[in-house]
Amino acid sequence: MVLSVLETVMQTMVLTKLVVFRHSGMLRKLILHMKKDLTDEYYADDEEKKIYLKYNYLAKLYYKLSMPYIVLGASLYYLRPVITYILTSADSNQTYILPFRTKLFFDVADSRTYYTMYAYQSPMVYLLICHNAWICLLITMVLHICGQLGILEYKIRRISIDKNKDDSQSIFQQLVKRHMRTIWMAKTLDDTFHFVLLFDLVGTTILLGLMSYVVVTVCLINCTYYYNLYEKISIPRGSLCFIYIISGIKHVRGL
Repeated sequence: MVLSVLETVMQTMVLTKLVVFRHSGMLRKLILHMKKDLTDEYYADDEEKKIYLKYNYLAKLYYKLSMPYIVLGASLYYLRPVITYILTSADSNQTYILPFRTKLFFDVADSRTYYTMYAYQSPMVYLLICHNAWICLLITMVLHICGQLGILEYKIRRISIDKNKDDSQSIFQQLVKRHMRTIWMAKTLDDTFHFVLLFDLVGTTILLGLMSYVVVTVCLINCTYYYNLYEKISIPRGSLCFIYIISGIKHVRGL
């Protein structure tokens, strides 16, 4: 039951992000404006490009480090039950455990049904990967805005006004326009993601609480087993304790 709730909360968080990506007009408009910043004409010299690429490199680095780890972790999480099933296939009392605890309206009682349902749940791995993809997108957009602010600071520090030309108004006008555009990007990013981030905060709090409950319960079960093993209590009492242990393990696993 507990693990089922954990998976449900996680999947709901990911699906909420996908809905926002699909139907958010502000996010679409923001991405289109950021794409315009990737052209060479938008930067006055090589130093401005270096400032932006410094922030862009951090976004690429996070993607390169996190994405393989998430893909590997999601794949191993998905394959763990079937690997256990194959290794214990000779056991007549084995159970058919699916990677995700979906409520089924029928019993999985044979290998053919088990493998069919296993393949049916394979797209859920994509949802787990999408969670990290959303984080990568958010970090990329935040660092993009940071890069634009860094370029703006560089421009302000290098303001030079020719005394023979009265072009100070046009120079400051360009700086103000660029500053206002960067502020608009930051405000749009906040308006697009504030609900998703709030939902993530609530969901992550629930996940941490449930995982802490699972850890504490497993520790209590291990302590009970240790007590029975080394204190050498009576057989009837020990049998009762082991029944409680087995029931507790099933409860923790959500079986």
